[in-house]
Amino acid sequence: MNFKDLREFTQYIKGLPAGEKKITLRNISKVTTYVVQPPVDGNGKYLGGVKVKEMISRAEAESGRYIPTPESKVKLEEGTVFDLDDEIQGKDWEWVQYLDCIALTKGDALSNKHVSFYIELPEMEAVRKLGKFEAKKKAYDLVANIPTDELVEAAMSMGLLVEGYSPSQIRTLLYDKADSDAEKLARTLEDPDYAIVLTYLKAKKMGVIIYQDQMYRYGDITLGFTESQVKEFLKDRKANKEIVESIHKEMVSRSSKLKK
Repeated sequence: MNFKDLREFTQYIKGLPAGEKKITLRNISKVTTYVVQPPVDGNGKYLGGVKVKEMISRAEAESGRYIPTPESKVKLEEGTVFDLDDEIQGKDWEWVQYLDCIALTKGDALSNKHVSFYIELPEMEAVRKLGKFEAKKKAYDLVANIPTDELVEAAMSMGLLVEGYSPSQIRTLLYDKADSDAEKLARTLEDPDYAIVLTYLKAKKMGVIIYQDQMYRYGDITLGFTESQVKEFLKDRKANKEIVESIHKEMVSRSSKLKK
């Protein structure tokens, strides 16, 4: 279950049965305590139903019902609970949810130095962790299926310098990448243009494509002034079909000679 932000999460909690509309805050440091007051938007307007005294009608004032004002205060600490069925806690949460010191998830809180609290979401945390595990498994599988003769190029496409490394060492480095940045590795290896990147890297490594006079060349043919231009050239098989096929043929020829 994913929520766009705290406002969407709050609407979800409001729809739960009576007795279950509770929001628990967790503190990253476990010891920090904040006394907070209602925040304002960029125009100085109070958020979350907070009213300045001039906006409170006589009927509202005489009703005895709780109305948050700019002077309202709430103490936030590890384990603070807001019961939305409770009139005071429910109305205070309406403005507390806009505070910059609260994030929806623990991951969001850890990535922002200005955030100290996050919402306790056991199910959401479980789903998030499961997603990370699945992403890593997918990345590991992709690395395991890289042909040995493409390991160097695969590593280079991930920005790894592997000259002089053995295939086992290179694959280990790629597994490390899968562990540290599974999503990036999967994006790279599953990119429709990955074959183009491999072709370019292999051709450059074999000397079929050379960099000379500040340009990339294949024989007398200029392929581009940057690596991106070369990849775009190779990608455009419709316009450059004969040249691309010629590059592939020369790569196969050189590879065969190396094996003899």
